[in-house]
Amino acid sequence: MRVFSAWMALVVSVAFGGCGDTAAPAGFTDKAVDVAGAGIDIKVTIDTPKQETTGVDDTEDQEQLDEPCKENSDCEFDLCVLTSEGSVCSKFCVTECPQGFTCQTVSGGGADTNQYCVPRHLSLCFPCDEDKDCTTVPGAAIAYQNTRCISYGDSGSFCGGDCAKDSDCPETYKCEEREFGDTKAMQCVPESGQCACSPLAEQIGATSTCWVDAGEVGKCSGKTQCTGGALTACDAQEPSAELCDGVDNDCNGITDDLSGDAGSCAETNEWGTCTGVNACIGGEPQCDAATPAIDACDGQDNDCDGETDEDFLNSDDDNLADCIDPDDDNDLLNDEVDNCDTVPNEDQADFDLDEKGDACDPDDDNDLTPDEADCDPFDDTVSPDKDEICDGKDNNCNGPVDEGSLDTDQDGDADCVDDDDDDDGLLDKDDNCSKVKNVDQLDTDKDLAGDACDLDDDNDGVPDGADNCPLVSNAGQEDNDKDKDGDLCDY
Repeated sequence: MRVFSAWMALVVSVAFGGCGDTAAPAGFTDKAVDVAGAGIDIKVTIDTPKQETTGVDDTEDQEQLDEPCKENSDCEFDLCVLTSEGSVCSKFCVTECPQGFTCQTVSGGGADTNQYCVPRHLSLCFPCDEDKDCTTVPGAAIAYQNTRCISYGDSGSFCGGDCAKDSDCPETYKCEEREFGDTKAMQCVPESGQCACSPLAEQIGATSTCWVDAGEVGKCSGKTQCTGGALTACDAQEPSAELCDGVDNDCNGITDDLSGDAGSCAETNEWGTCTGVNACIGGEPQCDAATPAIDACDGQDNDCDGETDEDFLNSDDDNLADCIDPDDDNDLLNDEVDNCDTVPNEDQADFDLDEKGDACDPDDDNDLTPDEADCDPFDDTVSPDKDEICDGKDNNCNGPVDEGSLDTDQDGDADCVDDDDDDDGLLDKDDNCSKVKNVDQLDTDKDLAGDACDLDDDNDGVPDGADNCPLVSNAGQEDNDKDKDGDLCDY
């Protein structure tokens, strides 16, 4: 490596330049060096600082790095490094460098990686907004780890410099502990409390967010940067009370957020009067009152009379007109599935199956006679337009039931619906004379017609009224004694 070659050349020249046992001068020590492992001890005199090595040599005779350059090829040791005042040629190092520089491993112009002197605090006092603005400087030979962006209040934030003690910092700077959220770090800060601009900060356009604080009125942010060797004033606007002008005057993040009474106003036309306040709309003061309109069924007080949809049907009186009420009759069934959407009918009864519930169907039996005129709205055989038939119903809705139909026992039930027409205690289906009382059920000729109603009790072909023996079959009607009793029954 080139570092090793240069260092060995120095050792050899020093060793052969002084012979014998001459003592080392003050501030120097004698050391024996084995050259290339050949077992030859050479006595060399090496400059040994009295104080502990810190990586920065502040002795007065230390060569300063001040040769300007533009690129690596301009320099003897192939490395042109960026400083806050411009670019200068660097040099090889082992541990020590001139004041303001530190010995770090970097890549030079060639393929080798060597130890070079580079600026210790390149970004010190640069305007910044976050740590990376300080650790990474465009064109720098190394990254400046542990360099933090320090807040200086409303004036902005500026880069510090990693340090352990005051001597690690440039003149007019001190090493202080600063807080960064939940952590703390030692940083170089200006003793004056104010950062000055450097040519490099201005060259790379470093900026910081700054603030103009007007107390309760507001606090506005802007930017500050280095220009013409000095820090510019914060370019934030001056906070002021909010105005209706399309500008966030108090910098609270909301434009035209006026507070307090902006003054009442009204809009009036033939439909009514709507009131409001003079609001800020689009940066212009405008009355925010609604324009009165004819009332529409939309859940709004269109005419601003204090009532909503008052001219529209509200079947269940629930403050929602039917046009916007999902359950107009409040029967817990939505209108879309309710067969009577304006009349409560949880049972959904529909007698005539016409998809109109009985509760709201004007003709429940679908007999073409409205329920209100139908004496039996749930029987399609009954209506004022029907003819009376014997069925136990007032078919023609005139009051009497089965008028004109036979009622043998005069019990009010026509025989067509009376199960005991003769009222003899025997059901017609069991009675051999259903129209004539005959509790004994006598049936002389066993023809299933009781004698009480049989016109020919002895079934001899002669009607009982003309039969001289009505209960004894005597078709010849013989009567020898002419007493009108036939011989077969004359005793």
